[in-house]
Amino acid sequence: MTGVCYATSAEMASELGPFPMFAPNRDNMLRVIRNHRRAALGQTSGYEKLSVDPVALIHGDCPDQTLIAHATAAWDKALELGEQHGYRNAQVSVIAPTGTIGLVMDCDTTGIEPDFALVKFKKLAGGGYFKIINRAVPEALRSLGYTESQIAEIEAYAVGHGNINQAPGVNPGSLKAKGFSDEKIEAINGATKAAFDIKFVFNQWTLGADFLRSLGVSDDAMNAIDFNLLDHLGFSKKEIEAANIHVCGAMTLEGAPFLKKEHLPVFDCANPCGKIGKRYLSVESHIRMMAAAQPFISGAISKTINMPNDATVEDCKSAYMLSWKLGLKANALYRDGSKLSQPLNASLIEDEEDEDAMEELLQAPAAAAAVTVTEKIVERVVERLVRARKAAEPPPGLHPEGRDRRPQGLSPHRRIRRRPSRRNLHRHAQGRRRLPRDDEQLRHRHLARPAIWRAA
Repeated sequence: MTGVCYATSAEMASELGPFPMFAPNRDNMLRVIRNHRRAALGQTSGYEKLSVDPVALIHGDCPDQTLIAHATAAWDKALELGEQHGYRNAQVSVIAPTGTIGLVMDCDTTGIEPDFALVKFKKLAGGGYFKIINRAVPEALRSLGYTESQIAEIEAYAVGHGNINQAPGVNPGSLKAKGFSDEKIEAINGATKAAFDIKFVFNQWTLGADFLRSLGVSDDAMNAIDFNLLDHLGFSKKEIEAANIHVCGAMTLEGAPFLKKEHLPVFDCANPCGKIGKRYLSVESHIRMMAAAQPFISGAISKTINMPNDATVEDCKSAYMLSWKLGLKANALYRDGSKLSQPLNASLIEDEEDEDAMEELLQAPAAAAAVTVTEKIVERVVERLVRARKAAEPPPGLHPEGRDRRPQGLSPHRRIRRRPSRRNLHRHAQGRRRLPRDDEQLRHRHLARPAIWRAA
């Protein structure tokens, strides 16, 4: 792409002339193009005026030698035309973040980024979502020699079966023993197809409030935001989690049936996948991935290098040093948990009585534990404050002393104060006009502005 762009830029220069500062920079510009060409030819030495040699294209690793032929031909042409006409453009290519446009184009990954997760949620035109595994996964499994039936089982493990019929722990048999009818079990199966978690399916909207009352659920408990019907019915957390993986999917291939352990690295992503995933790509793999592309991009590569929460200052130094040694022009590090409210964060502990989760929290690095605990505390404090405020609020429009202080025509929840105009402020500053009472209270805040406006 970059070689063809420079060749095209040289053709434009033959008609329109090169860029303004090409003449004084001709030698250096052509030197840069020659270095790009050497990288495309696979040369590991002979680069001009470079303290660090770039990562050259390894011809033997490319399964399609036609691509190699086209790449070398593009740079040959770019250099030949540039020597004749110069270049209309000094820079022709960068790799920018493509999150939004990548989704519009229905790409599996965004730009040079490795996949963030193997399982994605697709929004349906008629509403709702469905889960789909990265389309490269089935192809990779076929290349590794797995049969179609094995691939189907591996996919189902990742995205879920979408029903509770064969689920461990929570299934039609165990639910019937709790008082569920075939009709209610069908309703559950219908709702689990697009569910993120089976706990969200077992509620009054799926089963009906009367049915939940028949199971001994009070109205207060039913309407509580943290109510868990499965827990109320006596299912253990391990049973619920096992059923959840079967129905909604593990969101990872770790632990999938038939998948060989030595094949797991093929499916590693930028971060651990799902709740049970542990594997992820190393920092070095991110950097070397970028270094393989950098010699064929005239500008820089915009990409986040994900680091684990326990990364140290020395790890960051090593990442920057390796980036420099491999000739990268940019490096953006992100340590997991650096933002208190990062959008892609590990799930918080839902119940302090969950011993496994508490043990994981205690074994986590101090920074990671601090993020988890702080988020939990903030969540609870905010929830308590909101409840306290709602309990203390008077009815809309009623003053705490009992008088109706609501201004006519305004919202019952706020009173809009009229802001003084610039003209009135200017007259007030000259002593020719007295501001209304509300304006007088704002006098010190706005009085200096007329002088600024006159100066502007």
